[in-house]
Amino acid sequence: MFMEDGTMPLDYLPQNDRELLAWLKNFNRVAANNKAALGFTEDDLTELMTAEQAFDAKLSANDTAQQAALAATQEKNTAHKAAEKLARRKGQGIQAREGVSAGLKDQLGLTVRDGVRSVSTAETPIELVAMPHADGTNTLKWKAGGNKSGTQYLIEAKVGESGAWALVDAVTRISYTHTNQTPGQKVRYRVRAKRGDKTSGYSNVAGVYGG
Repeated sequence: MFMEDGTMPLDYLPQNDRELLAWLKNFNRVAANNKAALGFTEDDLTELMTAEQAFDAKLSANDTAQQAALAATQEKNTAHKAAEKLARRKGQGIQAREGVSAGLKDQLGLTVRDGVRSVSTAETPIELVAMPHADGTNTLKWKAGGNKSGTQYLIEAKVGESGAWALVDAVTRISYTHTNQTPGQKVRYRVRAKRGDKTSGYSNVAGVYGG
């Protein structure tokens, strides 16, 4: 590959993984057929082939891991929907049951419909921090910001520079471990609280790897 002036580009190696692997395979094949002209020894060829095979194996392993992560996400989403459906049905049953106090409903995180007091206002979570780990998990912690126990926290993330905010998970604790992430990948996070049908504003944004 030459530039318009007939010179080679400064960085002739492809940045795309599969394109680089194809480049390496071609390079090693041509080098093996022309080792004398290139001044290559068998050790040179062995070193190149070992690097190619190692990269090929890691790329295949990465593909497998990504497919497994996608399957795990799909399974998680299915379980999420099932749990939400069950919780909603149970919550409706509690709402219809006579004698359940407004205070108990409030503790459960249900909307209070007793005509006297409404569910507590959802307060904005504060002091969100994010910590990356080498195993591909990002640990999040924040403060409740005045929210009572039983408050649900909606965690959103934005991956890279141009990604859109997406819901990651919903929890009732004030910490979260985001698994199956790519070490070194920039990710930004934000959290908001939800009580009944009320939702708070977003916390501060916290990121990992420059996020």
